[in-house]
Amino acid sequence: MKWKSVKRILIWTLMIGGCVTAFGFVKAEQQRATCWQMEVEVEEIEGVYFIDEARVRTRILNMGDPIIGTPMEALQVNSIQDRLRRMPSVDDATVYPGVDGILKVKVTQRKPIARIFEGGGTSYYIDEKRQMMPLSDQYSARVPAVVIETELEFTESLSEDQQAIVNDIAEVVTYLEKDPLWGAQIEHLALLKNGDFELIPRMGNHKIVLGNSRHLDRKMKKLRAFYDAELQSRNLNIYKRINLKYRDQVIGERYY
Repeated sequence: MKWKSVKRILIWTLMIGGCVTAFGFVKAEQQRATCWQMEVEVEEIEGVYFIDEARVRTRILNMGDPIIGTPMEALQVNSIQDRLRRMPSVDDATVYPGVDGILKVKVTQRKPIARIFEGGGTSYYIDEKRQMMPLSDQYSARVPAVVIETELEFTESLSEDQQAIVNDIAEVVTYLEKDPLWGAQIEHLALLKNGDFELIPRMGNHKIVLGNSRHLDRKMKKLRAFYDAELQSRNLNIYKRINLKYRDQVIGERYY
């Protein structure tokens, strides 16, 4: 038994030593290699086309430091990575040297969920991480439009009050978009100064007063029931406003 234990220890020691030696060899080869190519991969997100491989490649080459023909150990990998991460449409970037002299670059895009239109003409996106995201001169995302009367003012560092407003917008937009009916029926949203959301539907001439972002499921179930009842008996065009703010009722305000 003792000999078997010693033998097992020796085998593991040799295996670990071999791995360390192999790793050291690979590391040395990597350092001696000269960069001759960049391999750029941009994560594909359906409906999001802010950046592509060509734009990332051009961005790296325009940073000023030579890439192709430079020893891999001399490449400023961390600097390249940090500057890619500062691109407005980039969520994250990973840059690392390959053993074969290829610089590996992987980039993920930010995903907008809504486009904000402020009264003063300012416009920007809110992304899925509930942060403000600037517009792009390369691509316009097809996301719900939200017209706001409260001036948020674009910033990359949100105050507590700004974050609360952005969170409310994200809650409403995300809820509506995950439901096939409301995702197709609601054309755009408005956030009023009093904190109420108004929904503008594609069908009918009315506005839907949603109130705040709480109890969305209960409110939209009331609206669905109201639609079902009214469509059987009369035309929705007789209403100019449908109010869902109150817990146990739907108030339909007609045109006169």
